Amino acid sequence: MLWFARDDRAWWLSPALSFATVAAIDFAFYKDALFYRYDGTFILAMARGQHEWMAHGIGFSLNFLQGIGDIWFPLATGLLPGFALGTHFDARWLPVVACFVFTLEYFFSAVILARCIGASRLLSVSAAVTGAVCTLPFFVPTLVAWRVWGNPHFMTFIAVNNLALSAYLVIGRNGRRIDAALALAVLSLLVYATLAAPGCAVLFPPMLGFFGAAALFGARDNSERLRKVAAALLVAAILVVSFGLYIFALFYYARTTYFWNDMASFAVNWKQQSFVLSESGAAGPYLWTACLAGAVLAAWRERGRLRVFAVAFLLFVALQLAIYLTAAVTGMSWGGPPLAYVDMYCLPLYALFGAYLVLGWWTAAPGRARWATAIVAVLPWLSLPALHHPFSILAFHQQNPFPWPPQETSITRVLQDEIGLHEGGAFRGRVVNIAGTEFEPQYSWAPIISQHDYDGAVAFNTGNDHRYYGMWYFDIPTLIEGNQFASPFFHVINSRLLTAPEEKHARNLTTITRFRPRILAMLGVRFVITSRPLPGLAPKQTLVVQPEYPKQWTLFLYEIPDAKVGGYWSVHPQKVDDARRAMLWMDASETTEDSAVYEPITAPLVAGDSSQIRVFHDRLEVDAQSPGTSLLVLPVEFSHCFDVRLSRPDGARLLRANVDQAALLFSGQLHAELRYRYSPWHVGCRLRDIADAERLKLSETGWPY
Repeated sequence: MLWFARDDRAWWLSPALSFATVAAIDFAFYKDALFYRYDGTFILAMARGQHEWMAHGIGFSLNFLQGIGDIWFPLATGLLPGFALGTHFDARWLPVVACFVFTLEYFFSAVILARCIGASRLLSVSAAVTGAVCTLPFFVPTLVAWRVWGNPHFMTFIAVNNLALSAYLVIGRNGRRIDAALALAVLSLLVYATLAAPGCAVLFPPMLGFFGAAALFGARDNSERLRKVAAALLVAAILVVSFGLYIFALFYYARTTYFWNDMASFAVNWKQQSFVLSESGAAGPYLWTACLAGAVLAAWRERGRLRVFAVAFLLFVALQLAIYLTAAVTGMSWGGPPLAYVDMYCLPLYALFGAYLVLGWWTAAPGRARWATAIVAVLPWLSLPALHHPFSILAFHQQNPFPWPPQETSITRVLQDEIGLHEGGAFRGRVVNIAGTEFEPQYSWAPIISQHDYDGAVAFNTGNDHRYYGMWYFDIPTLIEGNQFASPFFHVINSRLLTAPEEKHARNLTTITRFRPRILAMLGVRFVITSRPLPGLAPKQTLVVQPEYPKQWTLFLYEIPDAKVGGYWSVHPQKVDDARRAMLWMDASETTEDSAVYEPITAPLVAGDSSQIRVFHDRLEVDAQSPGTSLLVLPVEFSHCFDVRLSRPDGARLLRANVDQAALLFSGQLHAELRYRYSPWHVGCRLRDIADAERLKLSETGWPY
């Protein structure tokens, strides 16, 4: 009961230790249910994949597990303390360690922010405990918001946001040296967030800017206000100069920029403006309303910053609501991420004002405060009697069919033996999964939905989805990517050659529905997984997903003959001027040319004798031998972000071939190292990729028929 005594400087220690103890117990018990559904298993697989296959240092290297080699999804999991620590444990304990760290990050940062806003010690701890217990898997299912449950790593960035806003609130209330230190702290936190997750760099500024403006409004005097403005302008200027082009090029060079009309879009629902509303089931509107009611009560009863932030919170929610109501009334459809991703950064404020409604306003009296203290102390421990094995409940397993870690199957064993990546080993091909395309005919216009639901059923029965994370976990490279920042050139191949014109795509996942062995072999695809037999071909392996219905539920693994895993020799290239002509050449089944290139090659070309690609975590190494001058077209995506190192100076030249492939023009013996790097100080390469897209009229590619 002495936790919050005024003379106790360690008032936070006892509730923190109590909270951490419960978190450790709960997360260790729920280790297989901590990262919810596909989002959770995807991020866990990526954390393990980056730990093994991403180059060290700041920035993003080549992800050869996906596509034909593209940039990693721009989340540097190694810079997140939870994943940095968790990847040193085995796969089953990775989510436990990571989730525990993310939870503590949120708890302490939420307490600090609440105190800076003007909340009492009791209310601050109550808000931190409430926000964590409701959104993270202390209870399974969680009480609120599966999006945070599936993406608990967002807690790191929510914590960064909390601390940056806390530091900003204090600027102008002490000496100038302290102001400078606080401004440096804000800058350091935002630099860290940008380096760790440049893909999220557009999510936290709205919340930070809006409530930063509220802090200006609530300043004690003009002196504080001016010092805050100066600090904000300085931090913003440094960030824009340092990272503006980096973020611009990352977002611009993506399929959504050039082919937005290819993306599946859906009617806007007003609930999508808040993660509390959209992902908390039937209780969502009531919880959301309760948090707003707490803010209204605080705005009426309190004074100072707590009142200012209560009003600002209500205005922020009202602004989001106005945007979505307008979109819903006008019948707008949207294929991008919802505002709920921005709203998540307001989690500590939802928790603060929700806690205020329940106990914050009536705890001023000492007697009441003691009762409230007991409630806060006991609240996390109430999760212990509720511990259970969620996967023993059929409904939960059906809603969460993607297990972690994924299970080995007869198909993954074959693929791991045949094409699994090994550090320094030869590239032996990749696999593509087109199963489930016809599973739900009502989604023929957006087959990614049908395929995803099919994957859920496959994972439910076999423990592996066989398309995304279930392959990457075993170091099996796939043609399919899970990355909204994937190359727009690669999208041309998928959308124009490997799917039908009427089929829409998801912004963040590759859709492939057509089996075209010539094109797939050119891309280094050696195996294909289907849910229907392919006429005239014998499967290398089959897997019965549901023994009761083998005809409807069997996966077939086929090997594509003559896959160009080491590249292929082009001796009659066709010179083209734009991406459309290259796409038409790839689509043609019979042609005298054997590649499409964008610049003239005057030297007579001959076929080489041998070629091989070896894969390392930070580079590809290409070894080839030719009796003359040869053009080796690689099953690797072209990008200006490749740093090419040759054993002989001027011994080769890297060219763009076909639509999206890299090619090496060389003579004699070749040893080339290809290192892909995109970082804040290596931005020009992606800008040159953008220039290529404009010069080659990528957005005007059209369809082959």
